[in-house]
Amino acid sequence: FCFTTTIDLVGINGGEQYPKAGIFARSGNTVYYLAFDMRSTYNYGDIAFVQASGIDWYWPGQVVNQPTLSFRNGDERVTHSLTLLRDGEYFYCAVDGDWIACYYVPGFQVATAIGTYTMSQHAIYSDYMCSLPNEEYYEAMWTEAAAEYQNGALATEFPNPL
Repeated sequence: FCFTTTIDLVGINGGEQYPKAGIFARSGNTVYYLAFDMRSTYNYGDIAFVQASGIDWYWPGQVVNQPTLSFRNGDERVTHSLTLLRDGEYFYCAVDGDWIACYYVPGFQVATAIGTYTMSQHAIYSDYMCSLPNEEYYEAMWTEAAAEYQNGALATEFPNPL
């Protein structure tokens, strides 16, 4: 699958220091979560890819920092898009259409549910889309992501599955 959405971080619920908003892929008790980790300043720039099993989250997961990424321009909110593409045991991740990372998750070959997920974050998701293999959008995104991976342009990490 390839799932993409635009995210508008409206506010933080309950004074949380580490609010997050992003996309999840779940199979059984195993969840992989790609999220903006913007902290309370809205400009921290971390994009985290983390695994959960049941109620146990394995923070900090794998992190790519985009130092110029901010959800605020003065008092105005700024939106950013997040894309998660799964190709077998590989997860490709993009921010604002730029591929930033590839994560290999050996053994994660089963069907998954996908969707949006927030942690103590008031967020608006818009322009969301899901595409499957052999569909035009998926194939175009996979071609871009695979080329970036082959060129060594992506952060790559190989988390150990539970």
